[in-house]
Amino acid sequence: MKKKLHLKIGVYEGEVNKKDKPHGKGVLTTTYDGEKQKYVGEFVNGKKNGLGTFTESDDLKYVGEYKNDLKHGKGTLTILGVEKYIGEFKDDKRNGKGALLFSDGRKYVGEFKDDAFNGYGTHTWPEGDRYVGEWKDDWCHGHGTSTWADGGRYVGEWKYNQKNGKGTYTSAGGVKYVGEWKDDKKHGKGTETWPDGWKYVGE
Repeated sequence: MKKKLHLKIGVYEGEVNKKDKPHGKGVLTTTYDGEKQKYVGEFVNGKKNGLGTFTESDDLKYVGEYKNDLKHGKGTLTILGVEKYIGEFKDDKRNGKGALLFSDGRKYVGEFKDDAFNGYGTHTWPEGDRYVGEWKDDWCHGHGTSTWADGGRYVGEWKYNQKNGKGTYTSAGGVKYVGEWKDDKKHGKGTETWPDGWKYVGE
């Protein structure tokens, strides 16, 4: 059975159940904070459940799975001029594996938790820089490898986007440092080796 319902949140047109709640395929049009919203997809007992497409004005679009009115499962979320996410959702947030493409050319492919980079992932920058490793709340945190466009490379431990702990840095010119780091600087015991064979061991 199809009906047009005037609900508190907006206008619904589509299939309903015996209690006149959206159930099946339909279209829900609402307004939130002055922004027009539209959902075209599946409903179960009055809530968005299953596959659907949600749009807000001309800036935001989500195509994917829903569970109890929340983005849940696989989907694609596009915010015009800002970013595009393709991957898994849970409880309305990016959770699981996915790819986040930024309008400025940056790209992250990996694991997410509560909308942030968490777990293992790869972040690349348009100028050629690249980080592959562990993340915590959008920070390079744990063990990872960073390579820079100028040829430099660091493999080791990170803490909140800075080299901290043990790691190896090799410069574009071939100078290699193996040792301890603190707050992005060489700190503690280490060995530095130059291309001509000269070596320094100390603190």
